[in-house]
Amino acid sequence: MITTEMVYWIIMLDKISSAFVIFAAAFGLILFLMTGAILSNEVKCPWHYPVWIVLELFFICGAVFLPNTKQMA
Repeated sequence: MITTEMVYWIIMLDKISSAFVIFAAAFGLILFLMTGAILSNEVKCPWHYPVWIVLELFFICGAVFLPNTKQMA
């Protein structure tokens, strides 16, 4: 049986997927700039650099594998 909560989350899937794409783009830009600074020897590799890479991969996977509303319905 489909509840109202299920219908709500199915409808919200497009917005959630869009948020994943926006975060993936933002984290990708930040990673690009951080990598450029590290490779130009301006800064040392910060301790949180691998965390940014994992977050970027998480948001890319979420954007790719999260179904949209039409697919879920």
